[in-house]
Amino acid sequence: MTSEKGVSCIIPAYNEEKHIRNVVGVCLKCTFIDEIIVVDDGSEDNTLSILRQFGPAIRIISFPQNRGKSYAMVAGIEAAQGDIIVFCDGDLLEIRESHLSGIVGPLKNNLADQVLAIRETDLAPFKKLTGERGYFKKDLVEHTTRLENTKFGAETFLNHIFENKRTYCYLEPGLIQAGKRESGGMAAQILCADEYLKAGYQILTELARQKEPHQSKRLRRSLQALKKTYQQQMAIIRKLI
Repeated sequence: MTSEKGVSCIIPAYNEEKHIRNVVGVCLKCTFIDEIIVVDDGSEDNTLSILRQFGPAIRIISFPQNRGKSYAMVAGIEAAQGDIIVFCDGDLLEIRESHLSGIVGPLKNNLADQVLAIRETDLAPFKKLTGERGYFKKDLVEHTTRLENTKFGAETFLNHIFENKRTYCYLEPGLIQAGKRESGGMAAQILCADEYLKAGYQILTELARQKEPHQSKRLRRSLQALKKTYQQQMAIIRKLI
């Protein structure tokens, strides 16, 4: 590493052929980032072939099947050599070097244990679920086993683990996340909703784990009922499209 506190940027990616080139390109321009690790989480499009075009400038970890964002994040943590870990989603429409420096700065100066880059388009309840965030690696390694089992609840889990730590929220206009399957008609929109509902279910499940046992049990029963209804409805919808 080239600095006292080396920085590793981890980018989990699943079917991000439209945006991954730009995201990685911006990260490569950041002189304060010492290492870029992109975890291709079983992509079925051209994501992996696009990543290979960057050659040795980035490190690629590729899974043959989709394992979930949390699993991909843990793979990146375990491979990272930096003292500081920056997570960045691979589906950002607009990202600048300043967005990433805003995450790294408070950690480099030991002003925070968790830094969240707030997306300007997110509604208030979801602002702290941003995928752009930073930590010291030493603070993450003890939680990796639990983190990788949260599937899509990674951000909720990390917020919970660091709720009593120093958290710095960084807001700069322009950090915007793309919607899955941005075009493609009604069928694409239904499948898009399918993806987000699954992610939402995992987030709620992670919240259930954080509650007191009696609260958790009641919430999990409700989640199971919701999951069953959702699966039945999606089975019908998929036959129609």
